[in-house]
Amino acid sequence: MLLTENDIRKIVRLVCESVLDKMNVREKGITRNDIMNGVTLYHRPKDATVFVGGKKMSVIDSLFKYGFSREFTGSNGGNMYGAGVYSVYNLKSSNEKASWYGSSIIKLKLIGGYKNFLIFSKQLAKETYGERWHITQQIRDLFPKDIAERIIRNVHLVMHDDRDSFNNIAKSSIPAVEIIRMLGERGMNNSSVRGLVYNGGHDGACCFIRDFSSVIPVAISKDNGRTWEYRLNDDLINRINNEVDTHYQFGNDSKYKDIADKSVNGFVMVWDDKDRVNYIPANSNKPISDVWFDNGANWEKTEDGVLYASVEYEGNYLDVVKDGNTYEVYNDNGEYICLLDELKTFGG
Repeated sequence: MLLTENDIRKIVRLVCESVLDKMNVREKGITRNDIMNGVTLYHRPKDATVFVGGKKMSVIDSLFKYGFSREFTGSNGGNMYGAGVYSVYNLKSSNEKASWYGSSIIKLKLIGGYKNFLIFSKQLAKETYGERWHITQQIRDLFPKDIAERIIRNVHLVMHDDRDSFNNIAKSSIPAVEIIRMLGERGMNNSSVRGLVYNGGHDGACCFIRDFSSVIPVAISKDNGRTWEYRLNDDLINRINNEVDTHYQFGNDSKYKDIADKSVNGFVMVWDDKDRVNYIPANSNKPISDVWFDNGANWEKTEDGVLYASVEYEGNYLDVVKDGNTYEVYNDNGEYICLLDELKTFGG
């Protein structure tokens, strides 16, 4: 069935009316073991250089130092499915099309596995979702009801069998890309879909990850996967725990008028329709409190490692200090006032 422009406008309007909660892979903190136990994927970066923090470095070095970034996605791969990390889930697919990409293979680990992925592989779907493996059931679970039914009615849905030969395997990339084109980046951002697993006519067993901060480079091979040099380091693990892909995690959420492009010291600044400020921790989807500030600065860290943010609230200049799992409020003289959740009622 061909969609008219009016059909597409209706779909986009419906999908933008509700934002589904998204999985946050940092919720309990990410350890080295969590990373190494993640799903293994493969990525061939371009043999190119980028400027990061004013420094010129190879794409490969930047990946192991900073991880993947939405900022550089256009210079390091295709964008057919939108901004994201393009990878394959078996080494054979990476090697068969090696000449199209870079000379090295990066081994990736996907935190959280394939949960909340739209999976067109029958085998992986059954392993991930059990009895709810079929693609129509996945769509109903991952999209708002009205949108799910429109996708099912308008897209010819096929799943592929990873045991089939390349020439005979179903090209599930066709319905995958149709869904993305139907909803657009904004519509996809209002679903809980973290990515898609499909079989492409060119690249084979593909995995497209929408959440940049949930996929981590751990090793590199320069001989098509025969040997690996492991380069995962503690600095990158710490960075992943304190940074979040804000466009994916909070994009299009109608609760916020604006959202900062990046997290700073583990917190993302957000603004409401009254231009008041709040903060969302990188390991959460919710602000630190229902108290909204008239103004505020990014979170900073003292020499002793204490995290704090300077804010303005009802004409008072205050510091909000993180103490374990709680937040304390101090006046501009450094005197303790109250817990943040008590600030609305403090002083009557």
